[in-house]
Amino acid sequence: MNKKEQENFKYNIIFRMICANDVCCMNPGYPLPAKGFKNISYYMAKKLCKELKEEGLIRFYRAYIPACFSYEGELEHDAFFVCGWETTEKGRETKIYKEEEIQEQKMIKECFEINE
Repeated sequence: MNKKEQENFKYNIIFRMICANDVCCMNPGYPLPAKGFKNISYYMAKKLCKELKEEGLIRFYRAYIPACFSYEGELEHDAFFVCGWETTEKGRETKIYKEEEIQEQKMIKECFEINE
């Protein structure tokens, strides 16, 4: 693999991780932080995310998650901010995103034994 192929490979891996995070049934809508990428340095992840953002495939998202109280009025978790990357409309139309969606649907059917 030459340097260009390696970068293209990492670029696709980063985008696939963001897509997988977005379609995951266990994700309550939180974006994927730059430190959430596995086996890629923080610097490389930021660089590749910047390139994906310039192409319009992902966006940086900051969300405020309010405090959650139980029915008894007790604090279940404090309020916090979530910062990270998520796919845009343009990113959701890509082949990689659709592959991740199909893979997630297969996993859901297997886990919950859904037969069609």
